[in-house]
Formats: sequence, structure tokens, C-alpha cells
Amino acid sequence: MKMPAEIPASFDCHATAAVLRSGGSVALAGHVAAVMSVLSMWKGGSGAWIEGCAVLVWCAVVYLSIRVKIDALFFELLAVHPAEQLDDWLHAAGIRKNAPPRTVQERRRGALRLWRALLFAVAIQIALMFAGLVPLLS
Repeated sequence: MKMPAEIPASFDCHATAAVLRSGGSVALAGHVAAVMSVLSMWKGGSGAWIEGCAVLVWCAVVYLSIRVKIDALFFELLAVHPAEQLDDWLHAAGIRKNAPPRTVQERRRGALRLWRALLFAVAIQIALMFAGLVPLLS
């Protein structure tokens, strides 16, 4: 996706953070699906292994939701502070090793890739949850 040159970096960061914050709602759906999967696993039956797979996918959902939440907070920082300050802090905290500087656009692409992975993981998890419920309903 090409961004017009006239969009200020601060707006780009705020808009990216807004999209990333929606990951919290998506993750909540994944948490609900995990609870439903665990409850239906206790009933046993042929769908229990499918529900187990849904719970395994939920582990990825938890990881991705944490990463997306952190990225949202970092983009809020980038909207008001230079990227170099964030990079220096990440390096000093030991979170990020020496790496070449990245532009806001490169950071946005990476963050939105994680956000899309979160959406995909929750969609897979919900599909598995429903697939595991079918044998219980029949």
C-alpha cells in the first residue's frame, strides 16, 4: 500500500496505532473461543482433538496479541518522539539488538503484518472451535 507523500509521519503513526488497537478486540474473541473449546473438550467425543488444536492455536493468538499491543504503544510513542529515541531505548533495554534504522513505513508494514497474522490465527481458532462443536451437536 502506497502512502501519499503529504501524510505526516505523526498522523501515519497515530492511524497505525488505531488499527493495531483493534487487535485487542480480536484477541478477546480468541480468548472466548479458547474457553468454549476447553469446555467442549471436557465433554469428550470425536471433536475433542479438534478443540485441542483450537487451544494450541490460541497460544499463537496470545503471543500475537501481546506483540500487536506493544506495537500499538510504540506507534503512539513514534507519533510524538523521533524514531531514534525509540531505537536507542530498545537497544539499551536489550529488546532489540543493533539493526539498521527503519523508516516509519517499514515499521508500519511489519506491525500490520503481525496484526493480519493475529486476525488469521483467530479466524482459524474460531473455525476449529466450531468444527469441534459439530460432533457434539449431532
